[in-house]
Amino acid sequence: MTFMVPRLWLAHFLLGRPYIDTGQPRLAVEAFSADIELDPNYEIIHDRRAEVYNMLGEHSLVVDDYDRAE
Repeated sequence: MTFMVPRLWLAHFLLGRPYIDTGQPRLAVEAFSADIELDPNYEIIHDRRAEVYNMLGEHSLVVDDYDRAE
């Protein structure tokens, strides 16, 4: 779990990529999900989380996030 100032959604967003790069996609999902709670209308967050769900083989969640990103 990542502990950051909740209002700083960008910190969570930027943390997602290093989690992916270090082989921790579940933590990336947590970071991107925290972003979505803070700003559900920011489409790129859904797009990034969909990419991680795809890595995890969660195809129905990929479709859901891509639909929200459009």
